Amino acid sequence: MSLTAVIWLFPVAFLLHDVEEIVTWSWWMRRAGQHVFDIPILRGRTAKSTRQMTVAVLVMFALVLSSTLAAILSDWARPALWYLSACLCVLLLHAFVHIGTSIRYRMYSPGVVGAVLLCLPYGAWALSRLMGAGLLSWSDLASTAAIGLLGAGPSLFLAHTVGTALVKE
Repeated sequence: MSLTAVIWLFPVAFLLHDVEEIVTWSWWMRRAGQHVFDIPILRGRTAKSTRQMTVAVLVMFALVLSSTLAAILSDWARPALWYLSACLCVLLLHAFVHIGTSIRYRMYSPGVVGAVLLCLPYGAWALSRLMGAGLLSWSDLASTAAIGLLGAGPSLFLAHTVGTALVKE
C-alpha cells in the first residue's frame, strides 16, 4: 500500500474509533463520568450528552483531517509532516488514556475497543511507514511526540468546550 493511502487511513481510523466513543458516551457519563471528570477546570466544559460529544469529536476530526491534507497536499513538507506526526502521536496517547481509564475505574470506557484494535496498531504502523520512507527520524518522532503531548490537552479542552457551548442540554 502506498504511503499516501496509509496516511489517508488516518481520518478513517479516527472516525471508526470515535463512533464507538460517541455511541457509548452518554451511557458512560451517567455511570462514571462524574468521577472521571471531577476536576474544577473541566466542570461544565466536558461533553455530557451524545450530541455534545459529537460536536467535540468533529472539532478533533478537523485537526486530524487538516493534518492529513497538509502532509499529503504539501508533498510531505517538513512543517506539515511534523503536524501529521504530532497528531499521530496524540492518537497513540489517546489509546493509552482509554486503556488507563478502563484499568483505573475497572470498567469499560468509551472508545477503548477501538483504541486497542484501531488506534494503537494504525498509529504505530503509520509512524513506522513515515520513518521507513525516510520522512521522519527518531529525533523528529521525539520532537513531534512532545509537540503532540503539549497540544493534546488544550485541543481536547477546546473540543469539549465547543461541544458544550454549541449544544445546550
